[in-house]
Amino acid sequence: FDWCGGTPLVFRESTTKRVQSTQDGVAQAVFMWWDLVMDMEGQVTLSCAPHWAHASSPQNMPWRDHWMQAIYYFPREVSVARGEELTLAAYHDEYSLWFNLHKDISSYDPNMESPICTCYLHVSCSRTRIGSINNSARNQKYLEALREHMTPDSVCLCLGDGNLLGIAASNMGASKVYCVERNSLTFRIMQEFVECNRLQDKVMVVSSVDHLDNDILNKVTVVFGEPHFFAALLPWQNIHFWYLKDKLSPMLPNNVVLMPRGATLWAMPVEFEHLWKIRAPLHLVEGFSMTHFDKLIEVSVSRN
Repeated sequence: FDWCGGTPLVFRESTTKRVQSTQDGVAQAVFMWWDLVMDMEGQVTLSCAPHWAHASSPQNMPWRDHWMQAIYYFPREVSVARGEELTLAAYHDEYSLWFNLHKDISSYDPNMESPICTCYLHVSCSRTRIGSINNSARNQKYLEALREHMTPDSVCLCLGDGNLLGIAASNMGASKVYCVERNSLTFRIMQEFVECNRLQDKVMVVSSVDHLDNDILNKVTVVFGEPHFFAALLPWQNIHFWYLKDKLSPMLPNNVVLMPRGATLWAMPVEFEHLWKIRAPLHLVEGFSMTHFDKLIEVSVSRN
């Protein structure tokens, strides 16, 4: 991409590159990074390359606090054999990149559309959250705990955002499940899950606990959650589950089952070699005085 105006920027294009597999296996994704040339002579380059691909030695690599490599998944996994010739296709528009891998060049489509999320799950969920949803060992523990308390007479209240445990409880035989989805996107997703599984008579999705009257809450036998909330930027903020439970406690039966029943916070000291630099004064950068910025940093540090 030439940002100096020497050549016009193309807002949408594609290109191909022939590559060779070094091992038998399944190709799933592209691992990529970028180099940014900062001057006309090409003497100053910013790069987010990993240490093993960096132009300078690992010891002399500049520290980066937010520029990282990226992973882009292919639309489909591709089985490959060692030594096999393949075609890697790369695409971009004004906003994003995407990739595909072909065994036969004839299957390459120069106009392949970008993989935009239309199900809203990938829009509403972080990559970490999608990873946890697909963690089978983690899911199995939740399901085992639920099975201990599910009967044909169970009335369940599920608290959290993007929580599939309510659907699972219904499939285990609960007579009624109320899912509280305060996030508008996950509310829509959960409704689609309910409709797809034909559970409209057994699962009700509401946007707030205030939509559940006392007659409903008095019949609840099990209250559960992962817990997970999209507003929780830090892990311990998911303890908001406990505050929701306390808000509802006066309206719930005394013998209601609560899951989880407690939480343990773990902490450990961690040493970061370069983290102090995010608050360090810059002084001079390429001959420019950064005095005003340094004062701003000092004020921020003093407030914390």
